[in-house]
Amino acid sequence: MTSTGIYLAESVEWDLIRWATASWPKETGGLLAGVWAGSRPWITMAIEVPGIPASESNWSIAGGATRRVILRVRKRDPRIGYFGDWHSHPRDCGPSVLDARSMARTLSQTTGRPPLPIMLLVRRHAESYVVEAHRSTGRELTSVEIKYTGNLSSFQQEVST
Repeated sequence: MTSTGIYLAESVEWDLIRWATASWPKETGGLLAGVWAGSRPWITMAIEVPGIPASESNWSIAGGATRRVILRVRKRDPRIGYFGDWHSHPRDCGPSVLDARSMARTLSQTTGRPPLPIMLLVRRHAESYVVEAHRSTGRELTSVEIKYTGNLSSFQQEVST
């Protein structure tokens, strides 16, 4: 685990698991948004964004979708910022080589406070899902500690692209 963790609203975790369960056996994913709580990112919102094309082993976001969705979210609350991406793995497997490459590319394009961007992986485990956090060093993914902050209200409504 890295020394700098993230805060995650429990309601975000519930949404991620609900979306992953609904999309099984295909992957799904989207964006993570939130605010800074001291030196830690606090993920207060997840948005499911349709992938192109979603499969059992691949999900990717359409070009330009991240900017459009985050601008829409910021119109509702300008304090909210982009913190990274999330996606599901319908099998019990950790981050892939493709995940590491994708996060390294996102890191090279992201400005702002470190330790961004964050990737939440919603991994199938037994009959449910577990959520794990990772960030890119540019060469590899490292685990990030998650500290749960309780439920937030339904501000996390789906935002269409």
